[in-house]
Formats: sequence, structure tokens, C-alpha cells
Amino acid sequence: WRVILYRVEPQRSVRVSIREGDRFSIKYGASGKILSAFTFTDDSVFDEIRENLWAESYGERDPETASVSVPVFGIGGILQGAITLSGPRERFTPKSIRSILGTLFQSAIHSTKELGGDYSRLVEARQKLGG
Repeated sequence: WRVILYRVEPQRSVRVSIREGDRFSIKYGASGKILSAFTFTDDSVFDEIRENLWAESYGERDPETASVSVPVFGIGGILQGAITLSGPRERFTPKSIRSILGTLFQSAIHSTKELGGDYSRLVEARQKLGG
């Protein structure tokens, strides 16, 4: 299971309805993929996610939503969590995902740094996207 620890609620009336404390299967969604990729490191199905340091999901948990997620690491490269942005599926275009990932990577870099982790791979992954 994965647990929502922190959530920022948008001011718009159209939003993904999840709350802090909600639990979801680790099998679905972008954050579930990130958590799985860095927890089940012997599973080759997550190789691309481990290489690129991000995951996306379209309608896996809810048919009308999409999400993009990046990992946060602590000391020793140990996964501490995932930072995820989710919203209406039609708003997640290839162009918007690049912008979203730039912001998510910046947050993950800052969080990893604050937790004492090595954030150099996150910087490299962000640069690969052109950000």
C-alpha cells in the first residue's frame, strides 16, 4: 500500500479527489510505479523508470485522471517517497508533462538535498528533459 502524506488542494472546482491519509494499491498510478521501482529493484519491469527517474500513469487508478511522479531519496540513496502531480487526463499532454517534470524534479532535488541524499542523478534526469 501507499499512503498520501501531504496534499495541496487546487482552487478550481475540477480536481482529483484524494485526501491525506488515503491508501491506494502500490500496483497502480505513477507514484505506485516509483515506489515499486525503487523497492523491488530486482524486477526488470521497472528498469526504464529507475533509469529515467520518473513515471507516468493514464487512467490506471481512475479512468479520468493522469499523474506524473518522481522519487525522493535520503542518505545512502534510500527511497524516501515520491512527489506526484495528478489531474484531469486531458491536461497531461507531452508538452505539459515536460513542464510538470521540470517542476517535480526541482522539488525532488530540493527534498533529497534536505534529507541528506545525493541528488546528482535527479539533476541529470532533469537536464535530459531540457530543464
